[in-house]
Amino acid sequence: MTDQTQTSTHGPAVEQIVELSDAELLKGMWTAGDLRRQIDLADRHLWVALADGDGVVYRELDSQDSAEIRREVLGFTLTCVHTYEELDAELQVPVGELFDREDCPVGMFKSLVVKPSARDRRIGTELGLRAIGETFVEDDRVDEAIAVAWVRESNAANLELVETYGELVAEYEEYYGEGRDCPECPGENYCGCTFRIYRAPF
Repeated sequence: MTDQTQTSTHGPAVEQIVELSDAELLKGMWTAGDLRRQIDLADRHLWVALADGDGVVYRELDSQDSAEIRREVLGFTLTCVHTYEELDAELQVPVGELFDREDCPVGMFKSLVVKPSARDRRIGTELGLRAIGETFVEDDRVDEAIAVAWVRESNAANLELVETYGELVAEYEEYYGEGRDCPECPGENYCGCTFRIYRAPF
């Protein structure tokens, strides 16, 4: 696998992102360390929605920006561009089940989270449009992208987003199985949740 890790400076914005994700998204799906590792990837796009008085401004963060921004983060979205080997390492199923080819890179939609207090303001929609445009549509290297979506009621907005742009190619009732301490499933170190994988051409 290609090591595309970069050295980043985690400032106030990234700390808010980790806290927000831990409260609203992770809950056993990702650890804070997992999220930091994804943020540290060189070939990623991290968009944030920032409070600006009564309004919202959207900004893509690089490692230096993240150290400078001190405004309230209302939401964020993270996408990455992976080689075939990196994508295979990220997925819980063989990447060959999803693609008939081995040429990459491939875009991957990682997460989109909006603070509960900031919802119903189209922030998630705007973040999604920026992430998809910047990472997939405008990147000449990427002609396909995937998203792994957790099928649960609280993830309905993200499911709607990926269904708008992508085609359902696989569904797994035990995508993680053993090895994931899931907050939704009984027992320890097990996840029987359903995940769907969507693929979209760009």
